[in-house]
Amino acid sequence: MHTSPLFFFLVLLYYFLFLDIFVYYMKNFILCQTIILKKFF
Repeated sequence: MHTSPLFFFLVLLYYFLFLDIFVYYMKNFILCQTIILKKFF
């Protein structure tokens, strides 16, 4: 199976985009958890 460089680039781009969004949401989630914990303790 032959894949074009453009296709590979797009996949890489989507992968990094997804990773960026995932990291962003994880940071927000952790931040919210710590705020909630500080509220209760």
